[in-house]
Amino acid sequence: MATEQIVGKGELAHQIAARSGLSLKDAEKALDAFTEVVRENLAQGREVRLIGFGSWSLRAIGAAEAPKGKSSTAAKKR
Repeated sequence: MATEQIVGKGELAHQIAARSGLSLKDAEKALDAFTEVVRENLAQGREVRLIGFGSWSLRAIGAAEAPKGKSSTAAKKR
């Protein structure tokens, strides 16, 4: 299995600052604003779509069920 490389918020802010000419502090503010706006729109039931990049939307999912033969007490400490 290949080692997964994850780029976190801090690294994204650094890369945005380097490419845009923004200060690191301003790039962090822009990234925070972006995630806030996406979250707010999702909370209002809107889909957020950036053509060529991705889209975000909320969807309802059913409650998880325990596999057959397992009871809710199986998770208790022994």
